[in-house]
Amino acid sequence: MFEYKVSLQGAIASGWRLLRIRLLAILVILLMCSLGSFAYSVLTHEEIVDLLWKDEIRPLLLKRFPALTEDQITAAHAYAYGGAVIQDLGYYPFGSKHALRSYRGLGPRDAA
Repeated sequence: MFEYKVSLQGAIASGWRLLRIRLLAILVILLMCSLGSFAYSVLTHEEIVDLLWKDEIRPLLLKRFPALTEDQITAAHAYAYGGAVIQDLGYYPFGSKHALRSYRGLGPRDAA
């Protein structure tokens, strides 16, 4: 009877090991899939600007500033891209301090 308990405990330990291996494999797969997804955030934010530009943003700009030239509208589109992308680069209150220094053109010793 004692041998039965030992083999039952071994089976339970083996089951836990198998469960741990499966969970670790799932975690590794999820991490590998998510590593490349960060790059898509920049493209997604630019795409949002493109999708809203013609029907939403440009008419609002022309309503507010009716005398805008085509060059100024093109510059505004570029600023909209910059506003959409800057958050992906970490230029926000909880962003990367290293990125903040590089945007300002400061070296590591010049940072505030």
